[in-house]
Amino acid sequence: MLNKLLFFSGLLCLLFAASAHAQQLKVVAETDAFTDYELVNNELHLLPPAGLLIPVQGNSPRYQILEQTVVSVDTVLSSDVAMVSSLSSLQTSLIEISEAGIQRGKKVAPASIHITRLGDDKTQVLKKLKIRVYKQADQVLPKAKSKALSGSELNTGDWYKIPISKNAIYQMDAEYLEELGIELSDIDPRNIQLWGTGGYLLPEANDQPRPPFTQIPITVEGQDDGSFNTNDRILFYANAPDRVTRTNGEYSHQLHPYSNNNYVFLTIGSEPGERLTALGNNSSPSRTITAFSDFIWKNEELNKAEESLKSGQ
Repeated sequence: MLNKLLFFSGLLCLLFAASAHAQQLKVVAETDAFTDYELVNNELHLLPPAGLLIPVQGNSPRYQILEQTVVSVDTVLSSDVAMVSSLSSLQTSLIEISEAGIQRGKKVAPASIHITRLGDDKTQVLKKLKIRVYKQADQVLPKAKSKALSGSELNTGDWYKIPISKNAIYQMDAEYLEELGIELSDIDPRNIQLWGTGGYLLPEANDQPRPPFTQIPITVEGQDDGSFNTNDRILFYANAPDRVTRTNGEYSHQLHPYSNNNYVFLTIGSEPGERLTALGNNSSPSRTITAFSDFIWKNEELNKAEESLKSGQ
């Protein structure tokens, strides 16, 4: 039993070593119409099948065998070795074509070139093969997938993308809205809505929750008369994509690596949008703040080349 196992292991090592050193399919000629491949196995190594994708036109794989040399050898392998090494029987065709599929819009079929085929008393080994593969194939255009954003507010209405570069209170007046292409005479300012997600960097892990796309409360001065006039304006607060946090009295700054802007989205809805409301405060102040700690982040190039060091000078 031990001798059988040693023989079996040694033969497998021989097969895999031969696979590593044997010449594989190589391109020897190519035109706009075809590609010629060549496989050379002069040492008659017992190799597993080689794979090749062949274009399909109609139902016919487009290839032609230009040259082949098959040699019979006396080596006989057990069925266990043949199974582990993916070797085929003599009943298998030299080139076996599998069911066609689609790759990059073209119909292609996987082809297995059986270099070693086993029989009961002999083994056939492919010594040399030259095959021409024609490039013309059926074009298969993928079907357009129309997936409605059924759960998204962006699915209906006209939306305007507004860039935000820093933490600040922003205003949009009549001139700005007209530059966006909004016809002011057609809108009810009470239905103006502003949406966003916060604009900070999303979690890198896919299993982490994403911030919801929600309305941002705003103030629309002059909306009560139902028309947006030249003196009316929209006021709102928005933050930059970079984030400053404070933990135990220490500040930290996180740069957004993919964008210099956060974005909010403006639309004219079919119902009133969310508005900022004043908080009533009838109590008297208990103290007056005259000083506080703040954080300033300075964005500058620390290793900037001198102006005189320019290309071409």
